[in-house]
Amino acid sequence: MAGTQGGSSSSEPTVEERLEGLKLVGEEGEELDLSGELDELVKEVRWLALMRVHTSKTFSHAALFNHMRNAWSAAKEILFKVKGDDLFLVQFNCLGDWSKVMEGGPWIFRGAPVMLAKYDGFSNIYEHPLKMIPAWVRIMGLPEGLMKKKVLAEKVAAKVGEESILVMVTEGKLNPTAYLRSRVQLNLDKPLVRFVPIILKEAKKYLVQYERLPQFYAFCGLLGHEVRKCGDGVHEPETCEWGDWLLVKFPVTAGRSPMGCGSGRDGREFSRGRGRGCGFGRGDQEDVLEYPYESENEDTTANVRMMVTHIEGKFDSPEKVQDKRD
Repeated sequence: MAGTQGGSSSSEPTVEERLEGLKLVGEEGEELDLSGELDELVKEVRWLALMRVHTSKTFSHAALFNHMRNAWSAAKEILFKVKGDDLFLVQFNCLGDWSKVMEGGPWIFRGAPVMLAKYDGFSNIYEHPLKMIPAWVRIMGLPEGLMKKKVLAEKVAAKVGEESILVMVTEGKLNPTAYLRSRVQLNLDKPLVRFVPIILKEAKKYLVQYERLPQFYAFCGLLGHEVRKCGDGVHEPETCEWGDWLLVKFPVTAGRSPMGCGSGRDGREFSRGRGRGCGFGRGDQEDVLEYPYESENEDTTANVRMMVTHIEGKFDSPEKVQDKRD
């Protein structure tokens, strides 16, 4: 769904088109020059972002706003302004909310990636590409020497995303995990990177896994791509070269589906798309984690999940309650 300028219909003429053949009169011909004040005006703009939903499907703006407010759990009010069918301005009202949202993610709405970018309040919003989303990735089985130095780790992570935001490295010390963990920016116009090729003593390829992703199509590897939009929309599973093996498998707890592994509401790993094909990712699942608590320390997160499971086990299900009444 392409954003339309000013949210108007594509049949409506633009300002430039309306000006053609018109003679400006009075104040219309005298420009108000604020260029000398622009730098100071930009400095006054705080916590303002552009947001775009990467989908060709129609959706309710109200549903989007409610969904994002729930996902962000902001301390202060968040305001949205519609600038097109899939383009919006978002105003945050405190530094804490701004940092949590802009440094968090990836944000997802009904399986589609939601892009956010800082906006200065004055530049042309329709010239912003908004094609990047952040993601946590794991590059599996790297030699220890590539995971001990930040400079080397960043070079490896840059093969996965266009910009490495953060690499989890303790300079000069052993990495306690079997993988290099990094937060990178993924370009929606490019297929997901599956392997990082590295030459040391010999050439070798290292598997890349993603901790949490929007829906992606297994035939082309593009995020937010739909089955029916990829070629003729008909692809046999054996022709699909991407799959759920690119997703980190989190432990299943208390009968819940793994977080970030892309199973839909019916528990299947394939997303519910039209046509034949292999759609992976979160599908049309809501962007709410099964357990809202996440920590950089995996042991801590696991302990919290066990606590939640223990608490849940103390309560009877509605069916058991009904049986006791009967």
